[in-house]
Amino acid sequence: MLMQKLGVRAWLGILLLLLCTTTRAQTLDTLVVLYTGGAYGYLEACPCSKENLGGLARRFSVVNQTRATFGEKVVLVDAGNQFSAYPKSTAEAMLITKLMSQMRYNACNLAENDFTYGAHFTRTAFAELPTVSANLCDTAGTALTVPYRVVQAGHWRVGILGLLTESALSSATQTAQREVRLIAPLDALSHALDALLREEPDIIILLLRTQDIHYEKFLAEKFPQLSVIVSNSEDLITETPTQFGHCLALSAGPDGEYIGRLMLIFKGRERVAAHNERIALSPKIASDKSAQEMIQAFKHAQKRKPKP
Repeated sequence: MLMQKLGVRAWLGILLLLLCTTTRAQTLDTLVVLYTGGAYGYLEACPCSKENLGGLARRFSVVNQTRATFGEKVVLVDAGNQFSAYPKSTAEAMLITKLMSQMRYNACNLAENDFTYGAHFTRTAFAELPTVSANLCDTAGTALTVPYRVVQAGHWRVGILGLLTESALSSATQTAQREVRLIAPLDALSHALDALLREEPDIIILLLRTQDIHYEKFLAEKFPQLSVIVSNSEDLITETPTQFGHCLALSAGPDGEYIGRLMLIFKGRERVAAHNERIALSPKIASDKSAQEMIQAFKHAQKRKPKP
């Protein structure tokens, strides 16, 4: 809770500064983008975390607290890779997506590890989640999900696209590589953006999974329509958003240890400030009670199963 309060205080400080420096303070508005990605199948904190960071129940608490503070002006997105890179438990994977559905994500990109258990399982597990991908299809060439979604957040129409590159898919399991195909990313993104722009969004967010170095910069420069890129790139794990022209690029970091909170402040339709924070999902953040009960019930059930 302390980390969350500090984040809100920082945002309020920025807002007060803007109120003092503008003659039309009533036109200021805020959009909050909560972002995750690269959780890699951890229900709770990764055992590898020295500070015991992570866990879906803690993430749930931050999401709830942010919505309680900012109401309908919150957008919740994920850049992909909810599952581990190797098969562990389909029951655990189903619980992960169930908890994400209860968090009410607005858009979730499909990435290579989301197909660890095969494309059929992915369709089942993600059935209740708002998935996006501009370039993922099955072996017959049929799109696996919609290329983008448009959501209303406060006064803002927010368009959200998903993209996966060959460099990332090449590290997937053999099952995944057999069962999914990619349309050329640049062609797919260009086509999806053309369609999205006809819906006149105020803000466009790209959810990206790639292993190509500096690909975020390349896309931001090639497609200046993009407002925000949420990626899994380690180079973007910073408090201050990386900026390429008008586009902000961010990453929450691996293993679900953090959730990002980007606050975009506008005067009219012009973005005048941006404040970003990576919130550590530490033991200081109380776990959401309902989510924690579901996780503990799952763990208890797993212990009672007879060993093969």
